[in-house]
Amino acid sequence: MRPPTVAHSQPWVKNITMGIWVAKPRLEADEVVRWEKFANRQQSEYRATGGKLYLTDRRLLFVPNRFDGVTGGDRWSVSSANVREIGVEGRKPTIPVAGNAAKLRRRLRITTTTGLELFVINKVNEAVSALKSALG
Repeated sequence: MRPPTVAHSQPWVKNITMGIWVAKPRLEADEVVRWEKFANRQQSEYRATGGKLYLTDRRLLFVPNRFDGVTGGDRWSVSSANVREIGVEGRKPTIPVAGNAAKLRRRLRITTTTGLELFVINKVNEAVSALKSALG
């Protein structure tokens, strides 16, 4: 059974195929998803956005869940060619308030040509291995 396509009243939102909690990624023609996992993206110092991280045959992308998507959670995407390093960011001492709690966990670290992205993801070592293997 396919998820429903939702027509949205806002002109900047085209028909979106919705999953139960996270919208499906907007893929280019013949782009294929190779790996996906629920994750929280550290969008800013005090904002973690829940959603799903995808690896396609062309890029890495993050799609926020429905709630975070309507409350300022951003989509993120980077071409596979612009990924410089995949690794694990260690725990940091912090007071767990206002989005800082993620620092208490080991996080997926993706270094790109434009900066650093951090994701809280279960089984982070397995995710690092899978992404490194797929990206070569």
